[in-house]
Amino acid sequence: MSIGESDFDIGAFESGGLAFADVLNRLSEGVYITDIDRRILFWSKRAEEITGWPAHDVVGKHCRDNILCHTDAHGRPLCNDDLCPLKRAMDTKSHSPSPVKIFAQTPQGGRICVSVSVAPLFDSGGSVAGAIEIFRDETDSERQKEFAASVQKSLRNFGDMDDSRIEFGFISEPADEVNGDYCNVFKLNDSIYGLVVCDAVGHGIASALVSTMIHSFLIENLGLWIEPSSALANMNERLCALSGLNVSATASLAMINLATGELTASHAGAPPIVVLRNSEIVFVGEAGGCPCGMFDRETYEQESFQLNRGDHIILYSDGALEVKTDYGKLLGYDGLYDLFKELGEEGGKDELDKIKAKIVRSSAEVALKDDFTIAFAKLL
Repeated sequence: MSIGESDFDIGAFESGGLAFADVLNRLSEGVYITDIDRRILFWSKRAEEITGWPAHDVVGKHCRDNILCHTDAHGRPLCNDDLCPLKRAMDTKSHSPSPVKIFAQTPQGGRICVSVSVAPLFDSGGSVAGAIEIFRDETDSERQKEFAASVQKSLRNFGDMDDSRIEFGFISEPADEVNGDYCNVFKLNDSIYGLVVCDAVGHGIASALVSTMIHSFLIENLGLWIEPSSALANMNERLCALSGLNVSATASLAMINLATGELTASHAGAPPIVVLRNSEIVFVGEAGGCPCGMFDRETYEQESFQLNRGDHIILYSDGALEVKTDYGKLLGYDGLYDLFKELGEEGGKDELDKIKAKIVRSSAEVALKDDFTIAFAKLL
């Protein structure tokens, strides 16, 4: 490609007669380099082949100029937002520890899946001067993962629950490929609902399979939900019976009785359930018990709380708790609970999306490292 069309200093990348640009052009991955304003300075030959965008249409323009139009796996635009991996790399002065999956636009308006790794570039004074992104075509593997993800989504009942007395919502996003977190809601009878969030150990396909098995365990034993602790004990026995697989999962189960207004909850090594009332936290459950699948014949405690109309019951995985902030500290329970309070009077999926975005922005890393799930029920 020709890079003479920009003010990119090719001489800065030459050493001992070896042109660095020529090295990048020989890689099997696509590569591009931007300045601090994300103006594209270099666009490799493989980048042309993967995306269909020729260098002369890209170099000198910003990646947000209606060219690549990067989105995440959920269709959210990244180029004009702090969620952009390239911008995150420059803001946090850190590289991505593992590839991040995003989607890019082709010249014909189609979408292709790529896994990107990003890192900031520094000038001689140690200040951030730009960033480099290396990306790989993941189109074929994405088709298989999309099928697996669609199977997972088909198991969720959130969209099927139509009851004027209660509203349900959730956000569940994988850190990598498919989800090891599992969340769902079950109608146990005309007045009782069950809400669950589980986090299978590990990531990717293996943990997704475990979460699918957990779904089948719960469906087969809905009668046990009247005592959430019994449902967890059964899940534990079922996972322990998978001889030699060494699989485990944390879990929170909440039973909501609309006739009595009672919340009954039980935990297996999971974060405590939270009840939000008028934007203030009025109940934090006692998290306890071992994760399911670790020890045979494990027993679990349960607790109760009296609900009011307007209360939010919030279950969540631990994906956000260990997010490292700009101050070098973990977000932790206090930081996460402050974000929960923003659910306020409205609640709803839009508010959950805003919370997720704020968690990502609070991170000192390019992307979250763990699966992330929040599920809630609101008494109307």
